[in-house]
Amino acid sequence: MISYISGKVLKNVIGKNGYVDVLTNAGIGYRVFVTLHFTYSDINSEISIYTSFQVREDSQTLYGFNTQQERDFFEELLNVSGIGPKSAISILSTYSIDKIKEIVAQGDSKLLSKAPGLGIKGAQK
Repeated sequence: MISYISGKVLKNVIGKNGYVDVLTNAGIGYRVFVTLHFTYSDINSEISIYTSFQVREDSQTLYGFNTQQERDFFEELLNVSGIGPKSAISILSTYSIDKIKEIVAQGDSKLLSKAPGLGIKGAQK
């Protein structure tokens, strides 16, 4: 499992499907998909990212986070039936971790379903 990457920023793409391309000191480049709240670094600057490596039948994808807490919460969301990596990233891009916990505690599936790509049934789970 790849849980942390450090290296030089080659490219930043900011937005809904944002990512950072990172070149490690070993000469390997990784594309890491990030939330809308990710703190980007300038091109050619050094960066360290907590990551979650997700292997699916048709893809192997890295998701990146500013903190261990964000990464661990992302992985907790993946344990919910029907929530995949794209839905989990969407939820974390829409709300802070504390707000998500509050929404879940209140059982407000309507508010949670406002995350792009997450329907009311997924929010209820």
